[in-house]
Amino acid sequence: MAPWLGLQATGTVGPIRNSSGEKDTQFRLGAGASMDFDPIGPPIGVLLGYLYTDPARGAGDVTGGASLFNAGVFYTGHRRFVVGLDMTFTSANQAHGDKKVHAATGRIVLRYDFK
Repeated sequence: MAPWLGLQATGTVGPIRNSSGEKDTQFRLGAGASMDFDPIGPPIGVLLGYLYTDPARGAGDVTGGASLFNAGVFYTGHRRFVVGLDMTFTSANQAHGDKKVHAATGRIVLRYDFK
């Protein structure tokens, strides 16, 4: 694999309990990639990821299945300093209703490692 590319994956199946005490099974599956182009070109890092979570029928109090997409762009030109923008876009089914709930959140990332 190229030193500027990182790949991640996650999967979870496990029990959950809602506020009324019902037990069921939750399923989560995700994948992501991170790229730092500094060794081969401009000092830019990019992060892309996707996560699907399904709290299972009967155990989801508010939402049904949800999809989360994450994207970020960062300056990586200094070994100890990173600055950038990280965004998450969420689309969730409602447990009671047909409409989806959409949300977008973002954060400015400013990190300095003193060591």
